[in-house]
Amino acid sequence: MEALEERQIRPGTPGYQKARELYLAAFPLEERFPFPVLWLVSLKKAVRFTGYYEGDRFLGFTHTVDTGRYLYLSFFAVDPAIRSQGLGGQILEHLQAQYPGRDMVVEIEPPEEAAENADQRRRRMDFYLRNGFHDLNRHITGGGVRYTILTTDTDLDRNEYFKVFRILGIGLLVITARIQRKLSQG
Repeated sequence: MEALEERQIRPGTPGYQKARELYLAAFPLEERFPFPVLWLVSLKKAVRFTGYYEGDRFLGFTHTVDTGRYLYLSFFAVDPAIRSQGLGGQILEHLQAQYPGRDMVVEIEPPEEAAENADQRRRRMDFYLRNGFHDLNRHITGGGVRYTILTTDTDLDRNEYFKVFRILGIGLLVITARIQRKLSQG
């Protein structure tokens, strides 16, 4: 595999459309925000919307928030055609090298056996645990969806964690997502 190359995702670039398609395929409606909003909040200094490439081949993307102590993975997806080849772990290592001294935080659906996508949830949990994350048995509910909080730290600083939502302006994002859902359902 060639060296991992990153490019910022911006409207009008080929990566923008590829990231949009992957985002819509990888995340259910109740977990998504309008795609242009992801780009818009990435204009903030602490937020990055990054595509990963091997030459010209789009591999996946991350949408991250840097609080100074934590690097929060708000969205992370790899092209399904190339999953299970170590690329996700390589992207996480790349992020850790870019943000030394910061612990990473991600929220995932809890691996509940009764869930319709129980196998996917279990594989996702296993992926993060293999890549240095810890399940601290902490949860958060957003948009009616319950998430398990995983971190590379052995504890979670609640104040630092909630900085993420202030940086993202999450109140506005939740309202926008709810309006979008109502419009698409009605």
